[in-house]
Amino acid sequence: MTSQYPPNDAGRSAAPGSHLIVQKFLDTLRRTQFLPPQKMRDYQRALLTPLLRHARDNVPFYRDSGRLAPLFRADDSIDWDRWRDIPPLTRGELQREFERLKAESLPANHGRLFLLSTSGSTGEPAKVIHTELAIRWAWAALRLRDFEWHQIDPTRRLAYLYPFTYDDFDITGTHTRRGWRPEYIPLNMAGERVDIADTRPATELVETVASVRPAYLQVQPTALQLMLACDHKNLLADLKLAAVFTHGEHVSHEFKHHVESRLRCKLFDLYGSTECNYFACTCPKCGNFHVHSETVLVEAIDESGNDVPAGEVGRLLVTPLYSYAMPLIRYDHNDFARLAADECTVKLQSFAEIIGKNRDPFIFPDGRTIRPTPPTDAIIKFLGAQTVQIAQTGPDRCEFRIMPGSLHPSRMQFDAMTNFVRRIWWEGLQVDYRIVEGFTRQSPRAKFQMIKQEFFNPSDYLGKLSKPAGETS
Repeated sequence: MTSQYPPNDAGRSAAPGSHLIVQKFLDTLRRTQFLPPQKMRDYQRALLTPLLRHARDNVPFYRDSGRLAPLFRADDSIDWDRWRDIPPLTRGELQREFERLKAESLPANHGRLFLLSTSGSTGEPAKVIHTELAIRWAWAALRLRDFEWHQIDPTRRLAYLYPFTYDDFDITGTHTRRGWRPEYIPLNMAGERVDIADTRPATELVETVASVRPAYLQVQPTALQLMLACDHKNLLADLKLAAVFTHGEHVSHEFKHHVESRLRCKLFDLYGSTECNYFACTCPKCGNFHVHSETVLVEAIDESGNDVPAGEVGRLLVTPLYSYAMPLIRYDHNDFARLAADECTVKLQSFAEIIGKNRDPFIFPDGRTIRPTPPTDAIIKFLGAQTVQIAQTGPDRCEFRIMPGSLHPSRMQFDAMTNFVRRIWWEGLQVDYRIVEGFTRQSPRAKFQMIKQEFFNPSDYLGKLSKPAGETS
């Protein structure tokens, strides 16, 4: 699986009895969301303790390095004051140490294993293994709590715009599933989910979603921005959507207000990752992001490694509490967030803003406008690249800047890569290739941009699209 958020529910079959686990988990979440900070800290440590012992005893990366040794006293009890002595786990370590990060044994009640890979939007894709407990059952329960917060009805139809790769899905069609997630079906929540590839031109996406007539829409922000800019007939507003869910990119307050005004419904933003699963959602009461602290420990730290106070921006270190197949202890999530004050009846950890990055659209001469999804599988297969940056450099062309990895440039299949992106993006695309030694970042906090727009000014272009005919900027 590549860049899947939420995961693609491989096989769409729920394990027997998994809905009972989900229901029991949800019953717990309904209580723990009101725990005061001290009680929540105790709750998290009760989950962390067996995870840390498991990592120390069953995961070669931790067992052989002694990385967790500072935590354990002579009597084998845990000294929580030494928590910050554990160095953050970097993305590079996750990539290099993949085999040694895999657990040699697992608890019996964690279900099947799933191998996922990231989209590579911040560099070379990283692989991670999750158990069914972490990636399916806990996730399903957390979303059900979200639905209760926001009064969402999962028995109605959801249009889910998903960044499919070419081999995963016919990008010209739709795929209808029974149930938003398979675990919901035994709970009598079997609303249809209609999957639509979001790599299609924005005008086609608008028309396709309008034809499906969903009650809810889930979409990445850039795709939604393109759709609204091209929806001159107000087809999306005419749907009278009950709500829109966004994920995967930063949502500004201005954009949220624009969407809610245009579509006359609420926008709810979800936050998570392939590595650390789903772990935050906007709250309908306070408007901030609440971290799902029952399943993940999130630290927001400054450059010295200390917790940041409310109102300040910190770098996120994330420890998924149910990731036994591949424990990620203090994983550097490569994102930043602004900590919020505790002013809500829901007492879960809060962020006023989660800072991510938007992906600029590619705009071609005939007006075709797409949100380009990095074709990760093809990049690995045809280019064997360690890292790639793809930039639109002209009206009809883009450039692949390749940092070589598993393939020497003489063995790279440039024609096959060109044909692939022409199929999924635009048939007239001209593609250039350039080998580079590395990439520089504008600042230490800046994410690597795998997709870059270097020809158009997307904001200006989208602004013109949004204006009625005859109106000038």
